Amino acid sequence: MRAAHTQSLIGSVRSLNLAERAPVMDAVGPARVAEIDGATPLLWLPMELHMRLSDALRDTVGAERNRRIWRSTMDASYDRPILHGFVSAAVDLFGVTPASLFRQTSRIYSHLTQGLGDLAFEATGSTSGRVILRGFPASDYRFICYVEGLAGCLESTISVTRAIGEVTPTDVDDTRGDVAYVVRWEARTSARERRRSA
Repeated sequence: MRAAHTQSLIGSVRSLNLAERAPVMDAVGPARVAEIDGATPLLWLPMELHMRLSDALRDTVGAERNRRIWRSTMDASYDRPILHGFVSAAVDLFGVTPASLFRQTSRIYSHLTQGLGDLAFEATGSTSGRVILRGFPASDYRFICYVEGLAGCLESTISVTRAIGEVTPTDVDDTRGDVAYVVRWEARTSARERRRSA
Protein backbone atom coordinates (compact mmCIF):
# COMPACT_ATOMS: atom_id res chain seq x y z
CA MET A 1 0.00 0.00 0.00
CA ARG A 2 1.27 3.47 -0.74
CA ALA A 3 2.48 5.12 2.43
CA ALA A 4 0.29 8.17 1.74
CA HIS A 5 -2.89 6.10 2.07
CA THR A 6 -1.76 4.37 5.26
CA GLN A 7 -0.73 7.79 6.60
CA SER A 8 -4.25 9.06 5.89
CA LEU A 9 -5.62 6.10 7.83
CA ILE A 10 -3.38 6.72 10.82
CA GLY A 11 -4.51 10.35 10.71
CA SER A 12 -8.10 9.13 11.00
CA VAL A 13 -7.13 6.90 13.93
CA ARG A 14 -5.48 9.85 15.67
CA SER A 15 -8.74 11.79 15.43
CA LEU A 16 -10.58 9.14 17.47
CA ASN A 17 -11.19 9.62 21.18
CA LEU A 18 -8.50 8.20 23.46
CA ALA A 19 -10.53 5.12 24.45
CA GLU A 20 -10.73 4.09 20.78
CA ARG A 21 -7.37 5.42 19.60
CA ALA A 22 -5.23 3.73 22.28
CA PRO A 23 -6.07 0.08 21.50
CA VAL A 24 -5.56 0.64 17.78
CA MET A 25 -2.18 2.31 18.28
CA ASP A 26 -1.16 -0.35 20.83
CA ALA A 27 -2.02 -3.15 18.37
CA VAL A 28 0.22 -1.60 15.74
CA GLY A 29 3.02 -0.67 18.17
CA PRO A 30 5.12 2.49 18.44
CA ALA A 31 7.89 1.26 16.13
CA ARG A 32 5.45 0.45 13.32
CA VAL A 33 3.56 3.74 13.83
CA ALA A 34 6.93 5.53 13.49
CA GLU A 35 7.56 3.54 10.28
CA ILE A 36 4.23 4.76 8.86
CA ASP A 37 4.83 8.35 9.94
CA GLY A 38 8.40 8.44 8.64
CA ALA A 39 7.73 6.95 5.21
CA THR A 40 7.90 9.11 2.12
CA PRO A 41 4.30 9.22 0.84
CA LEU A 42 5.13 7.59 -2.51
CA LEU A 43 6.91 4.61 -0.94
CA TRP A 44 5.22 1.24 -0.61
CA LEU A 45 4.54 0.04 2.92
CA PRO A 46 4.01 -3.67 3.59
CA MET A 47 0.36 -4.64 3.23
CA GLU A 48 0.71 -6.59 6.48
CA LEU A 49 1.35 -3.31 8.29
CA HIS A 50 -1.56 -1.56 6.58
CA MET A 51 -3.91 -4.44 7.43
CA ARG A 52 -2.67 -4.64 11.03
CA LEU A 53 -3.77 -1.02 11.41
CA SER A 54 -7.02 -1.64 9.49
CA ASP A 55 -7.92 -4.78 11.45
CA ALA A 56 -7.18 -3.12 14.80
CA LEU A 57 -9.40 -0.21 13.81
CA ARG A 58 -12.28 -2.50 12.82
CA ASP A 59 -11.89 -4.60 15.97
CA THR A 60 -12.13 -1.43 18.06
CA VAL A 61 -14.90 0.54 16.35
CA GLY A 62 -16.98 -2.17 14.63
CA ALA A 63 -18.06 -2.65 11.03
CA GLU A 64 -20.31 0.39 10.53
CA ARG A 65 -17.90 2.93 12.06
CA ASN A 66 -15.02 1.28 10.22
CA ARG A 67 -16.72 2.08 6.93
CA ARG A 68 -17.42 5.70 7.97
CA ILE A 69 -13.82 6.16 9.11
CA TRP A 70 -12.59 4.81 5.78
CA ARG A 71 -14.77 7.35 4.01
CA SER A 72 -13.03 10.19 5.87
CA THR A 73 -9.66 8.49 5.30
CA MET A 74 -10.25 8.50 1.55
CA ASP A 75 -11.40 12.13 1.73
CA ALA A 76 -7.97 12.89 3.20
CA SER A 77 -6.23 10.78 0.54
CA TYR A 78 -8.02 12.67 -2.23
CA ASP A 79 -6.63 15.89 -0.75
CA ARG A 80 -3.05 14.59 -0.80
CA PRO A 81 -0.84 15.36 -3.81
CA ILE A 82 -0.67 11.64 -4.68
CA LEU A 83 -4.35 11.62 -5.73
CA HIS A 84 -5.16 15.27 -6.23
CA GLY A 85 -3.96 15.03 -9.84
CA PHE A 86 -6.39 12.20 -10.59
CA VAL A 87 -9.28 14.25 -9.24
CA SER A 88 -8.21 17.33 -11.21
CA ALA A 89 -7.76 15.32 -14.42
CA ALA A 90 -11.15 13.65 -14.06
CA VAL A 91 -12.83 16.98 -13.43
CA ASP A 92 -11.05 18.62 -16.38
CA LEU A 93 -11.93 15.78 -18.76
CA PHE A 94 -15.42 14.78 -17.65
CA GLY A 95 -16.73 17.42 -15.22
CA VAL A 96 -17.43 17.01 -11.54
CA THR A 97 -19.44 13.81 -11.26
CA PRO A 98 -18.95 10.51 -9.47
CA ALA A 99 -18.84 8.83 -12.89
CA SER A 100 -15.81 10.94 -13.84
CA LEU A 101 -13.89 9.66 -10.82
CA PHE A 102 -15.23 6.11 -11.07
CA ARG A 103 -13.90 6.03 -14.65
CA GLN A 104 -10.47 6.53 -13.06
CA THR A 105 -11.00 3.65 -10.59
CA SER A 106 -8.51 1.27 -12.15
CA ARG A 107 -5.78 3.91 -12.39
CA ILE A 108 -6.34 5.22 -8.86
CA TYR A 109 -6.39 1.71 -7.40
CA SER A 110 -3.19 0.66 -9.16
CA HIS A 111 -1.57 3.91 -8.03
CA LEU A 112 -2.38 3.18 -4.36
CA THR A 113 -1.98 -0.61 -4.26
CA GLN A 114 0.11 -3.39 -5.70
CA GLY A 115 -0.67 -7.10 -5.72
CA LEU A 116 -4.19 -6.54 -4.32
CA GLY A 117 -6.26 -7.51 -7.35
CA ASP A 118 -7.87 -5.38 -10.01
CA LEU A 119 -10.60 -2.77 -9.58
CA ALA A 120 -12.85 -1.69 -12.45
CA PHE A 121 -15.97 0.41 -12.99
CA GLU A 122 -18.90 -0.48 -15.25
CA ALA A 123 -21.55 2.18 -15.78
CA THR A 124 -25.11 0.85 -15.62
CA GLY A 125 -26.77 4.23 -16.12
CA SER A 126 -25.98 7.93 -16.01
CA THR A 127 -26.03 7.91 -12.19
CA SER A 128 -25.21 4.30 -11.36
CA GLY A 129 -22.72 1.56 -11.91
CA ARG A 130 -20.80 -1.35 -10.48
CA VAL A 131 -17.31 -1.26 -9.07
CA ILE A 132 -15.76 -4.72 -9.19
CA LEU A 133 -12.73 -5.95 -7.27
CA ARG A 134 -11.27 -9.21 -8.52
CA GLY A 135 -8.38 -11.20 -7.14
CA PHE A 136 -7.74 -9.65 -3.73
CA PRO A 137 -5.44 -12.03 -1.77
CA ALA A 138 -8.23 -12.92 0.68
CA SER A 139 -6.37 -15.92 2.07
CA ASP A 140 -3.61 -13.59 3.28
CA TYR A 141 -5.74 -10.81 4.83
CA ARG A 142 -9.10 -10.34 6.51
CA PHE A 143 -11.24 -9.75 3.45
CA ILE A 144 -14.33 -8.38 5.23
CA CYS A 145 -12.24 -5.57 6.69
CA TYR A 146 -11.00 -4.69 3.21
CA VAL A 147 -14.52 -4.92 1.73
CA GLU A 148 -15.82 -2.44 4.32
CA GLY A 149 -12.86 -0.11 3.89
CA LEU A 150 -13.21 -0.07 0.12
CA ALA A 151 -16.94 0.65 0.48
CA GLY A 152 -16.05 3.71 2.55
CA CYS A 153 -13.52 4.79 -0.07
CA LEU A 154 -16.17 4.49 -2.79
CA GLU A 155 -18.58 6.56 -0.68
CA SER A 156 -15.87 9.21 -0.52
CA THR A 157 -15.64 9.16 -4.32
CA ILE A 158 -19.30 10.10 -4.48
CA SER A 159 -19.08 12.79 -1.78
CA VAL A 160 -15.88 14.42 -3.10
CA THR A 161 -17.91 15.41 -6.19
CA ARG A 162 -20.57 16.94 -3.92
CA ALA A 163 -23.12 14.28 -4.83
CA ILE A 164 -25.05 12.02 -2.49
CA GLY A 165 -25.47 8.33 -2.98
CA GLU A 166 -25.03 4.84 -1.73
CA VAL A 167 -22.59 1.99 -2.06
CA THR A 168 -23.82 -1.56 -1.57
CA PRO A 169 -21.42 -4.52 -1.53
CA THR A 170 -22.78 -7.58 -3.36
CA ASP A 171 -21.41 -10.87 -4.59
CA VAL A 172 -18.69 -11.18 -1.94
CA ASP A 173 -16.53 -14.23 -2.66
CA ASP A 174 -14.12 -14.78 0.23
CA THR A 175 -12.36 -17.63 -1.54
CA ARG A 176 -11.53 -15.76 -4.73
CA GLY A 177 -11.18 -12.32 -3.16
CA ASP A 178 -13.89 -10.85 -5.38
CA VAL A 179 -16.59 -8.32 -4.53
CA ALA A 180 -18.91 -6.11 -6.55
CA TYR A 181 -20.34 -2.84 -5.29
CA VAL A 182 -23.51 -1.29 -6.67
CA VAL A 183 -23.01 2.49 -6.68
CA ARG A 184 -25.79 5.04 -7.16
CA TRP A 185 -25.73 8.80 -6.81
CA GLU A 186 -27.48 12.05 -7.56
CA ALA A 187 -26.49 15.68 -7.44
CA ARG A 188 -27.10 17.31 -4.06
CA THR A 189 -29.23 20.00 -5.68
CA SER A 190 -31.54 17.32 -7.08
CA ALA A 191 -32.01 15.84 -3.62
CA ARG A 192 -32.71 19.28 -2.12
CA GLU A 193 -35.18 20.11 -4.86
CA ARG A 194 -36.98 16.82 -4.28
CA ARG A 195 -37.27 17.52 -0.55
CA ARG A 196 -38.62 21.01 -1.23
CA SER A 197 -41.27 19.72 -3.60
CA ALA A 198 -42.36 16.93 -1.25
